[in-house]
Amino acid sequence: MGTTRGRILDAAREVFLRDGLEAFSMRRVAERSELTVSALYRHFDSKDALLAALVEASFGAFAGALARALEAPTALGRFRAMLERYFDFALGHPQDYALMFLANSRDLGFEKLGAGTRRLLRPSFEFMAARIEECIEAGVFAPGDCEAKATYAWAEAHGLVSLYVGGQLAAATPKQLRALASESIELVVRALRAD
Repeated sequence: MGTTRGRILDAAREVFLRDGLEAFSMRRVAERSELTVSALYRHFDSKDALLAALVEASFGAFAGALARALEAPTALGRFRAMLERYFDFALGHPQDYALMFLANSRDLGFEKLGAGTRRLLRPSFEFMAARIEECIEAGVFAPGDCEAKATYAWAEAHGLVSLYVGGQLAAATPKQLRALASESIELVVRALRAD
């Protein structure tokens, strides 16, 4: 991000991921962003406001990436594209992904964030459930609980990304991960199919 606010958010993300919530402070973010603490307070009223903005920025970017799946012409195409965008986002924005899905949400203090920020945490899951519901209505996926099916699809995608980001697939290149992701998507589709 090219703005001062973006610079602060980038520094805050790095500090949080490196030090955790307990050690997260405006002073540490100021040091990392090479700004003064008073400069941070001109952009954010408090540490909590900075954390809320950080979460909002990450989930907003993720939601935007997933929404591009809506360009596909069919329900199944949109479902596949959504999972492809999931992998693209994780590879292209690993720090945001780690903040959202690899950090312990209790440690991050998600439950302490305001209602507006907490509402950002659910839409990506609901978007996935809506793509599954579309596929059920189109007769492509077997009927059933859309949220349970979305949890399965999300767990599959998240598991593969987590293995890669965590170094368990260290030998895999980004190209090889994309091939694994494509196979994973097809396995999910087969598992959810109506036939």
